[in-house]
Amino acid sequence: MLYELKVIAVVFLMGVNSPPITILEPEPAFELFEDRDTCEAAMRSFERLMRIEVQKAANMLGEPDLRIRIFGGCIERPVGYP
Repeated sequence: MLYELKVIAVVFLMGVNSPPITILEPEPAFELFEDRDTCEAAMRSFERLMRIEVQKAANMLGEPDLRIRIFGGCIERPVGYP
């Protein structure tokens, strides 16, 4: 079985009743992983990277109340999946 990482990162401005301000996601042609552990490790790596980038943006904008939430996971795909 192969595993495909499907994940998005949503950035919120805390304390304001407004919709999410940005949606970030990996490249559409994200690679397939041979096992769930490797796929989940890639998801954690993506989450860490996005948190760092959001913090940098918050610091540059002088806006400390930006928060990020990651949604998604690893989806099983048959071996013959295109």
